[in-house]
Amino acid sequence: MAEVTVGVDIGTTSVKALAVDGDGVVLRRARVRHGVQVPAPDRLEHDADLAWRAGVSQAWEEVSAGLTVAEFTDSLRTALGQYVRSPSVSVEVANYRPFFILGEVARPGTYPYAVDLTVLNAVATAGGFTYRANQRRVYIRHASDSDEQGYPLTPSTPVLPGDTIRIGERLF
Repeated sequence: MAEVTVGVDIGTTSVKALAVDGDGVVLRRARVRHGVQVPAPDRLEHDADLAWRAGVSQAWEEVSAGLTVAEFTDSLRTALGQYVRSPSVSVEVANYRPFFILGEVARPGTYPYAVDLTVLNAVATAGGFTYRANQRRVYIRHASDSDEQGYPLTPSTPVLPGDTIRIGERLF
């Protein structure tokens, strides 16, 4: 696993976050503006709790995109370790991108992703195969790819968040 460091700066008018790799190359950056109050012409104030809840959560979301849960957890633990002795960090994904299934299934469409999803689970979610379905081969386009690839359809063929699954038609 590559080392990734995440930094967060809560400023007066915005929250900035940055993710860099071990060589110092910027992987992601985010800037989220938050509200300020002007109680007097020469004074600006911000609600730190509001900045944290609104700005930091959105900045973390933008910066953490593309990191695995383990990478993000390690980055957060490292970042917090500069301020807190032995931080205990637990990260859990609240919502994954949905998967898409089309072709020879009863109900093609968009469905919520679940951890450890397989193609057979996805087909079952979509109402099962049609009578014309090719049950030996599946075509998957991963969210990060531009083209789909064919795979043998086995009980363990995995599906990732954002995948588009196509069940082809059998020839005979």
